[in-house]
Order: sequence, then structure tokens, then C-alpha cells
Amino acid sequence: AAASGLGSKPARRRDDHGRGFPFALFTPPIHFARVTVLEVIQKSAEFLARKDVESPRLQTELLLAHLLKLPRMKLYLNFDRTLSDAELDALRALVRRRGQREPLQHIIGSTSFCGLEMSVNRNVLVPRPETELLAEAGWEFLSPLNSQPPTALDFGTGSGCIAIALAVKCPT
Repeated sequence: AAASGLGSKPARRRDDHGRGFPFALFTPPIHFARVTVLEVIQKSAEFLARKDVESPRLQTELLLAHLLKLPRMKLYLNFDRTLSDAELDALRALVRRRGQREPLQHIIGSTSFCGLEMSVNRNVLVPRPETELLAEAGWEFLSPLNSQPPTALDFGTGSGCIAIALAVKCPT
């Protein structure tokens, strides 16, 4: 009987949203309750905090702003906006990736460096704040050399952010 499945307990279906994930609470029940921006920020921040992600609310807001293609501050003006099922699913995936410690910059595909927006992905290191100091020292060194065009070589460094910053700050 056990081999044929007769008399055995039916297999339990795995929750599509992942056990313990905060949005499991937001799966639309029979009455199709909707989730607001504020609710999803709170629940996602709680999830990321449990995963020991630094600044969980900020990280959540940045992910949601990226997803909705809004400036982060506009989220505060739209706390009562409800998210569609597709938006919830997409945010769920982004928050899950962040909870697994994937860098925020890789998830959203960009980072700020010396006031410039740089594209990044899994194939490059995210520029560190200390690298901005190095770039600044570079353009301060190169700037006074107006009499002859400066030359700088930046190779094998990943995103190319230093070279880009130098080219922007020292265009001659």
C-alpha cells in the first residue's frame, strides 16, 4: 500500500512564497486584501533585520523605489498606495536576494561614485567609499598639470569607476 501511495498521507505542497518570508502574510486571501507601501516596507525591513542586513529599512526603501521607478522620498508620499500582485512578487524576489547578502548595488544595477551614477553587476566589485578618496587624490594631482595633457592608466579594476571619475573631473 505504501509503495502505491494508498493509505499514505498526501504530500504537503511547499509554500510558493517561502516559509517564514514576510510576504507570505500578504498572499491575497479569499477577500483579496491589498498591501500598502508602508506595510510592505515594515514587513520587509523586519525580514532583513532578522537576516542581520545593515540598515534594513533603508535597504527596503531603496529596493522598492527601484522597483517602482520612483525617487525614494516619493515612497513617503505614497504610503497608502497598494501594490499589485506582480509588484509584490518582484519585490519579494529582490528582498530575498538582499536577505541572502547579495549587494544592494548588484540587485539594482548601479551605485553612486564621486557624484556619478555607475552601472555595476555581479562581475565587478562595488566601489568602496575609500576608493572615492583615491579618485579625488588622483584628480587633484592631475588638475594642475594643464600645460601638458595628463595621462592616467586604470586597468583590471572592475567597474572602471576611477577612470570615469578622472575623465569627468579632468577632461583635458
